[in-house]
Amino acid sequence: MEVIEASHAEGIRSTVTVMFGHIEEPWELAEHMRVVRELQERTGGFTEFVPLSFIPFHTLLGRTHGVEEISREENLKHTAAFRLALGRTIPSLQASWVKMGLGRRHRGTPWGVQ
Repeated sequence: MEVIEASHAEGIRSTVTVMFGHIEEPWELAEHMRVVRELQERTGGFTEFVPLSFIPFHTLLGRTHGVEEISREENLKHTAAFRLALGRTIPSLQASWVKMGLGRRHRGTPWGVQ
């Protein structure tokens, strides 16, 4: 966090991400959103937020923990929750067609818009 904050202070903007849909707990996602929002409120340096759902195929984590890919509906719900948690602090929140499929990406764009 110190490196990101220092970079933003020097005018270097960045993207922020979150990976979800694997072995995380809901409180961990909530804490991540809290930290991201607070940092953005202090620095204004994030240009976009990119939620990335975990794709378990051919991964050790998927095999050893029995992690299955989350549904597209769950992906949309997470996207909406992230948008609501961040409010208007970050100018752009992606709904990734790579992770959600092109049709769902278009559906996901307005989810959670206030």
